[in-house]
Amino acid sequence: MVENLILTTPAAVVSYFFCKHDEAKSLKARTIIGSIARQLFSCVNLEAIDRVDPMNKSFLDTDKVL
Repeated sequence: MVENLILTTPAAVVSYFFCKHDEAKSLKARTIIGSIARQLFSCVNLEAIDRVDPMNKSFLDTDKVL
């Protein structure tokens, strides 16, 4: 399903997470949201972040993002 979505809409940003009922960590909200956030941040233009005031990069703090 994910592969099909990526192939049919190449310009789209796709993130995904699969929970495993027998793996307790995969069922935790922090793990799920953290994984999705990391995938979405990998699509961010790093040059745009470099233009942000270095004293105000708190929006990149993992705990604040989650």
